[in-house]
Amino acid sequence: MYYEHAPALGSYLILYFFYLIPLPVTIILILLSRRVYIQKRQWMKVVKPLVAWSILWMFISSIAQFYLTHQYLYLYSLTATGTCFTSSCLKESMARDELYKFNITGMEEYGMPNFGIMRAYRVTDSRLVMGIHPHIERVNAVIIARSMFPLPVVEIWDYKVDPRDPHRIIGLERFYIVYPSNPGEVLTEHFDFKFEMFSWGKRYSG
Repeated sequence: MYYEHAPALGSYLILYFFYLIPLPVTIILILLSRRVYIQKRQWMKVVKPLVAWSILWMFISSIAQFYLTHQYLYLYSLTATGTCFTSSCLKESMARDELYKFNITGMEEYGMPNFGIMRAYRVTDSRLVMGIHPHIERVNAVIIARSMFPLPVVEIWDYKVDPRDPHRIIGLERFYIVYPSNPGEVLTEHFDFKFEMFSWGKRYSG
């Protein structure tokens, strides 16, 4: 965990609120406020505001989800790019990175997203897991996170990194974070490495 990359608690909670809460609350409030029309079976007077407000909050939820996912990934990343909307911008941002030499050619061999709201990360960390059989968990990947805006879905491009050579890409796997899933839980399940936002446990660095 790179503590200097940790977000402020307030910003994390605000993002989480706008990711999870408004969409279902909006649907419930509209249905309650339009119950007279529901009883009269005047469905268009229910459907129009329901669709309009749901689409609005879906857009907001999509953006909040992307930046919430960013907070989880960046916390366990050596470095990350800025936000880009095209693959050329993302490649330029990776090429300029001073902390890690992204193997752009190696990534291109497996394919890269062409457009969307995107960031690239060098995710690398380890932790000491205590218990009956203490062991070290590791995560070692280059990741591109792309929002599927306007849908509240984030596509994760997981480029596998050779454990013996941090610049060699040896594979690619894609998976999705879909509303209302917790990004940290989805990342934890995929990488078999616990992505948690605030941890006071013992750490191992190596």
